[in-house]
Amino acid sequence: MNAPVHNLIPASLPFVPIMDRGRFAELIGVSEDTLSGMIKRGYIPTITPSNGDERARRSFVNVAKLMADCMGGI
Repeated sequence: MNAPVHNLIPASLPFVPIMDRGRFAELIGVSEDTLSGMIKRGYIPTITPSNGDERARRSFVNVAKLMADCMGGI
């Protein structure tokens, strides 16, 4: 059985609303490939800010939503 995602988030995670995928993976102690799998399975929410150039879009971990989701289960 897999551990709930909220058990994977260290207390030292800085509070920012969004975070680069690489930095988030580093902070929770998983590889970027593992994080990508978690995102694809819907365990980690992401956000893609609009910068006006569709080709340059990249997604970030939506830390604010993840924290809100985790707090909802308490």
